[in-house]
Amino acid sequence: MFPTTLLIALALWFAPRPRARPIRAAVFAAASLTNALEAIVRSMRRRPASRECSFGASSALARQLEAGASADVFFPADIEWMDYLQARNLIARETRRDVLATISC
Repeated sequence: MFPTTLLIALALWFAPRPRARPIRAAVFAAASLTNALEAIVRSMRRRPASRECSFGASSALARQLEAGASADVFFPADIEWMDYLQARNLIARETRRDVLATISC
């Protein structure tokens, strides 16, 4: 019995592991956040990722979203543009996180 158990254990140990499906994300972010977000993405090597990043003025990105563009994440440079989209019911309120609004130096 021991050799059979050992063979099964070795087979499981060396069996090919399924590859993780890539994370797909469309990110709209203020141009001022380009370096920071690219550094964050480079540091996240656990899962393969497919990203479509659009960097630009928060106002231009918000208006693209208002016109029907799709994004999974929106990082505006100021909170007013997030409020603008929320007032028009263009973001899911329960997913909103104001991560940079309270930071002061």
